[in-house]
Amino acid sequence: MNVEFWRCGAAMPVVRASGMGGRWLGLVMAAVMLAAIAAVPGCRHSMIPTPNLMLTEQGRRIMAEVPQARQKTEMRMLYFTDRQPRPTAAAGEHDAGEQTGPGCIEGYTADRSDRLRWGVVSVTTAPVIGYEELLEDSLRVERDREFILKVSGVEPGGDLSFGTTDLVIADGRYVRSPEQEAVIEASQADLNAQLAEWMAQTDRRDVYLFVHGFNNSFEDSVIRPAGTWHFLGRVGVAACYSWPAGYGGLFGYAYDRESGEYTVFHLKRAIKALARSPHVDRIHIIAHSRGADVATSALRELVIEYAAAELDLRESLKIQTLVLAAPDLDTGVFKQRVLSEGVLAAVGRLVVYFSPEDAALSFAAWLFSAGRRLGAMSLDEFTDQTGERLAAVPNIEFVASLVRTPWSANHDYVFAHSAAMSDLILLLRDGAKPNEGRPLGERYRGVWRLTDGYMLLGARPLQPAGSGSGSAGVDDWFVP
Repeated sequence: MNVEFWRCGAAMPVVRASGMGGRWLGLVMAAVMLAAIAAVPGCRHSMIPTPNLMLTEQGRRIMAEVPQARQKTEMRMLYFTDRQPRPTAAAGEHDAGEQTGPGCIEGYTADRSDRLRWGVVSVTTAPVIGYEELLEDSLRVERDREFILKVSGVEPGGDLSFGTTDLVIADGRYVRSPEQEAVIEASQADLNAQLAEWMAQTDRRDVYLFVHGFNNSFEDSVIRPAGTWHFLGRVGVAACYSWPAGYGGLFGYAYDRESGEYTVFHLKRAIKALARSPHVDRIHIIAHSRGADVATSALRELVIEYAAAELDLRESLKIQTLVLAAPDLDTGVFKQRVLSEGVLAAVGRLVVYFSPEDAALSFAAWLFSAGRRLGAMSLDEFTDQTGERLAAVPNIEFVASLVRTPWSANHDYVFAHSAAMSDLILLLRDGAKPNEGRPLGERYRGVWRLTDGYMLLGARPLQPAGSGSGSAGVDDWFVP
């Protein structure tokens, strides 16, 4: 039996096993590595690196325009989840000042619930510092300290769906009772009231809904959106959709894949609940990794439902932007759902970030003998004919992310790399187009290219406090 570790292209590890028993050993080793790769981001929960954009006058202006009511270290955002609630810890087990809100719970587990719940979650820094200190370090290449983000409070808001055990039988059919409908409507009203309160603090009636991927705990699913929203200038309302993932163990990926199918029903209800609110003008969905499969599945079903009811998709769903970040999605399935079945027609813009060096997706494809993953495509897969067809459709973009992160096998680059995060901010906050506010590389066969130097030309980063006066010269730190 031979087990070989090799590199396919640059910095893309793959496992190959041959001989008797080699396939099984290879499966075990790849599964272990896949679990380890995906677990890395959740281990530290550090504040994401300063985006290159923040080193420019434009970036500093974004941070200077944070709404007054949100100029505090704590970040409060919506969550939607069909995870099981985590039992409240015994008295005295909390850190001082944590989990003190009315009706607070510990959080949620990786187990499935048959209910869709919404609530408010708070995220703060450790150590806890003042907002001015956080703002100063948010504009530096090198920070004075390392910030660990942590969930500091979870306040349940209500239920937006019920499970099959709550249905009643009427005329030989399973239906929700009027009492259950009343509970859901009351919960929707409470959600609307929360949205109204927060939208009054900002001049953008936008919701940024993040859908996480494989092996994310509830805390993981909250903290990444919080850090991203901070650098968006805390406009609109941030929300996370947290589905039952992060079970761990050798077969955790298989569990998460099944949970991804299970959660589609509830994600549809979450999107509907946001779209129903009169206080929401636009919804932006940012789906990462396996979350891309979940999001496109939910949207496909909503397209079918709304089209059958002869409703205007864009007007009814209010989805302005759909971002698929490092999507763990079969390319053929993507074409079916997005192009053939009309998901593209339901959104204002679709942006796909992919990387030829996404090792986690290569592991996943090999482990399950799956088809080519959308998030791990190479530029060579785009022909001149493909480029011409893409250029003719104004609301779809493919961005080849030619950047690397030193952790997570280059799978979380959209949220962890200073260049990629800068592009995401300009896309979501300003609706900027490629090379019209977003300085991407020259288009090649319908694909835009993102490199390490994005937004760095002409930037002047602040130095850490006490390291000298003025700003460092670009030549001292510029990465081409």
